[in-house]
Amino acid sequence: MSRSITAALATCFTLAGCVTAEPFLTKETRLANGKEYRLKVGGEFKKPDGKGPFPTVIILQSCGGSSPSLYDWSNKMNSWGYATFIVKSLEARGMQTCQKPFSTILYIDVASDAIGALEYLAQKPEVDSKKIFVIGFSLGAGAINSHILPKDKIASGDLDFAGAISFYQRCGMSMAALERFPVLQITASLDHAHHPTCANYKAHWSRNDIAKHFDRLSVVSYEGVHHAFDDTRNYSMKADVGDNTMLYDSKAHLDSVIRVKEFLNKVLEGR
Repeated sequence: MSRSITAALATCFTLAGCVTAEPFLTKETRLANGKEYRLKVGGEFKKPDGKGPFPTVIILQSCGGSSPSLYDWSNKMNSWGYATFIVKSLEARGMQTCQKPFSTILYIDVASDAIGALEYLAQKPEVDSKKIFVIGFSLGAGAINSHILPKDKIASGDLDFAGAISFYQRCGMSMAALERFPVLQITASLDHAHHPTCANYKAHWSRNDIAKHFDRLSVVSYEGVHHAFDDTRNYSMKADVGDNTMLYDSKAHLDSVIRVKEFLNKVLEGR
């Protein structure tokens, strides 16, 4: 990918905690007026102090868009020694949040963004190209579970994610990616549209060839907890565009932070 196309809008990589807004291109080529193009997507890169290269986490939005919770996750990961890249999938398509009626086509789009971000970040000297993770929340998790985990390969050459983390989404899809990297699925028991497929995933796929890779799959389930439990905007119960009931839960949120940190560190220790 040309450096001129993906040049940073701002540069301050030598400073700790500095956020740079950087455009990149989606993975998929689409047609517009008979011509092929790749959509330009915004991302926000932030790294710990130093030159790196750092293990890096690509953060995919929920339907709530660029919420404070995403930046909270980014800051936590920076404090753990990871660079982060928040992908602005909705903004790239003229939205701040998902609109009704919700279209699952967004899953394909966000997955394309994630792979494009992987290809972009792998070129950066501050990033360890062999240690790039992806984490998604609701919409972003749907992109991971529907269009990244079912595939046995997602990028050119030997480039791939080091691991994937999905928050409160369906787990009933194939997970061919378990042959390539570990996966952490985090679910909530009162998230009725998604939780059952995660709770019974291993039993459902026990006769599938993927079963031999179940040691790479971790499923964490929080009892009595709702969808989007880590988003502090949900202090009172509300519904999103997919009619999922959302409610913040501090205990589950804090535990999920521990689980994510443990997962990332364990994967790195095994590489």
